[in-house]
Formats: sequence, C-alpha cells, structure tokens
Amino acid sequence: MRDRVRIMLGSREIVKRYIGDRLVWEGLKSVTIKDVTLHFYEDYSIWVSNRDIKTTLGDKKITKVRIGASEFPLITTDSPYISNSSYIFNLSSETIENFKRVGVTTGYISLDITFYYE
Repeated sequence: MRDRVRIMLGSREIVKRYIGDRLVWEGLKSVTIKDVTLHFYEDYSIWVSNRDIKTTLGDKKITKVRIGASEFPLITTDSPYISNSSYIFNLSSETIENFKRVGVTTGYISLDITFYYE
C-alpha cells in the first residue's frame, strides 16, 4: 500500500481507496502527544515517557512518527515494552539514525511527537 497520511476531496477526507474490489490505500490514524520525554539506551532502544501515553496509544501498532517537520517510519525489532507511563521500543539502526537526525540523542529530551498507527 502507498505511504500517505491522508487524501482530501474538497473538505472530505478519503479514508480508503479501492481499485475494483482491491484495497490499495488506507489512511493512517494519528495522535499527537505533547511533552514526551525520550531517552536512548546503548542497545538501540528508546524510552518514551508521558503520563498519557498508555491511555492514548494502548496496544496500537505504531508505524510512523513525526517530530517537528520530520516524519519517518518507526521500525522496531521486537514488540514494545508497555507500562502505565512509558513505552520502550527496540529500534532498527535506521530508525535510531532518523531520531538522531532530528536532535534526539543519548540524553533526555522532551518533545511533542505525532504517532501514526494502524
């Protein structure tokens, strides 16, 4: 399927696109969480903490993130560890490089992040 966030037709959002009876595109749902604390660990994992994160994301499959103007796939090597106030994602080296490119380093940093999920 194509990687797009949304398609608009006038003021209406198109949430699915079919060719014949075959689904070729489905819009991703998203949620922006304000003031998320991030921290990298040496083993390519990232700790994401915010008191609202579990109630907002629950057990949704996160596929992409946006930090500022940068948007990139969230490629994980395992399922995330989820507690009441944080997620720990085990990330691919490519995803780690994308986080570093937008200023997330081994120290703690707080940002607004948009999570895209299926």
